Amino acid sequence: DTGQRQYSRIVDGSRNPLNVNAQIDHGWNFDKFGSSLQTSILYSHFGDDKNYNYLQQGYNDLDQNQITNNDNTTYEFKSDLTKKIKSHIIEAGVNVKYQDRKSNSSVEDYNGSSYVQNALLVNDYRYKEQLYAAYLSYGSRIKNFGYQLGIRGEYVIVDNSSNGIANPQKSYFQPFPTVFLSYALPRNNEIQLNYTRRINRPRGGKLNSYHDVSDSTNVSFGNPDLDPEYVTALELNYIKSWEKHTFSASLYYHFTEDVIRSFQFMDVDSVLNTTYMNTTKESQAGAEFVLKNTIAKWFNLTTTLNLFYEKIDASDFSLLASLLGGVTPIDSRIHIAGDEDFSWSAKAMGNFMFTKTFTGQLTAAYRSARLVTQGEQKGFFTLDLGLRKTFWDKRLSLAFTVRDILNSRKTEKTTTSEHFKQYYKSVPFGPNFRLTATYNFGNGKKNKKGRDQGQDRDDREDETGIDPVDEY
Repeated sequence: DTGQRQYSRIVDGSRNPLNVNAQIDHGWNFDKFGSSLQTSILYSHFGDDKNYNYLQQGYNDLDQNQITNNDNTTYEFKSDLTKKIKSHIIEAGVNVKYQDRKSNSSVEDYNGSSYVQNALLVNDYRYKEQLYAAYLSYGSRIKNFGYQLGIRGEYVIVDNSSNGIANPQKSYFQPFPTVFLSYALPRNNEIQLNYTRRINRPRGGKLNSYHDVSDSTNVSFGNPDLDPEYVTALELNYIKSWEKHTFSASLYYHFTEDVIRSFQFMDVDSVLNTTYMNTTKESQAGAEFVLKNTIAKWFNLTTTLNLFYEKIDASDFSLLASLLGGVTPIDSRIHIAGDEDFSWSAKAMGNFMFTKTFTGQLTAAYRSARLVTQGEQKGFFTLDLGLRKTFWDKRLSLAFTVRDILNSRKTEKTTTSEHFKQYYKSVPFGPNFRLTATYNFGNGKKNKKGRDQGQDRDDREDETGIDPVDEY
């Protein structure tokens, strides 16, 4: 049906999030060279209860309640040892992490007199992840030449289930080597060559197979069979420093295997379905330029320009019946067409120091159009503001942020396949305001040395599976 449909959809509901974090840090400096042992124990709990009603009229009339209860708990232990011997540095550490994520979701349909639970849209999802990791690195300097060699190994066990039925357990051990080389040239010039291998693990709604019906024309659900994606990165950097200015230029190449991307398919009821798959391989090659300027004692400016070429390889795969949850696709065979394009982004960040205890930050950023799995996402501009005030010798801090001051952070995407073409546009309701109070009982110093070797990015998605907008 190529005709246009016009209908109204009223969403009404409530959401009650609760976030609790606790952390105990211990530091021991055990010699005059700066050697230390840093240990942390962390606990976090996030609960989020959502209850929404969807009333749709004019097309496929419905009256539904969607109820979701999320309960996520994380325990983590980290210990990092740094041993300095003259110009030599040895770093070693361990990281043990356990996550338990529960998501209980259901849908109720109104039958004319009462709401009745839809048996096909009930999902009690459970996700457990155990991570055991250790790393070792050695660094030194020979005159103008500096180097650091490291290796991180991690063993991960993942168990997840839906409605009491366990999905196949996934367990894997992977090594993540790192190499950092640098050479100091005369007049504050330096050249660096870096090699890293990293992991991005799927979490949250990307794994939860529950069918989210908040948009009746585009139902989304996760894929519990996802594997992690692995990123290999090679970077060549040049840095030039002056008294109040720093310039750096980088050439980089990133190659990603088992890329996790969302994709869409049409079912026999003409409803678009969105889920996730390890689709293909992806590569990026580009150049990044960063200029840091101290304009005055109370103001500094950092400007970044990133130019890159992006290529997505073609791939074909079949939809698993266990993933679809009763949905019948028009074609169970999915083809992802390969594509390549040039994109760029720019960012300017100004930092203000009004007083020693009162600071501010204004950030403007633009990202051009870029490739997505089945099409293209248009570019956008955004402007953010942050203010921070500290009290009582920096023990108490108040932070006020305004995200997207101009309400310009809209999402526009065109998706095309063999069976449909979709234009999607999402405009935010307005700027997002946030006020945060933080009280520090200790010295607040955190040691992050070595912890990033091979670790995955901080995937700050919620249980809906909606990804944050890519960093600039």
